[in-house]
Amino acid sequence: MRLLFLLSLLCISITIASAQVSITTTGTPPDPSSMLDIKNSTKGVLIPRMTFTQRNLISLPANALLIYQTDNNPGFYYNQGTPLATSLAQSFLLPGY
Repeated sequence: MRLLFLLSLLCISITIASAQVSITTTGTPPDPSSMLDIKNSTKGVLIPRMTFTQRNLISLPANALLIYQTDNNPGFYYNQGTPLATSLAQSFLLPGY
């Protein structure tokens, strides 16, 4: 009985360790190439928002880190080394806003 329990626990652990996350309203599985797959036809993803000062307090930002700066040239910023660079998406606006 104990062996069966341990084998079951091992199988569950392996499944969880290789799991991907899909956030969706339709229940579709995540794309195999992604760790996180977000799908919705009426809502978007909200990226962390911070000020210029808060942005500069990030110690050792990871490459490809993405934030939205709310003051002093507001827009999307991503880290492609040092310092954080403005994204081309900075000028992207949704219709009606």
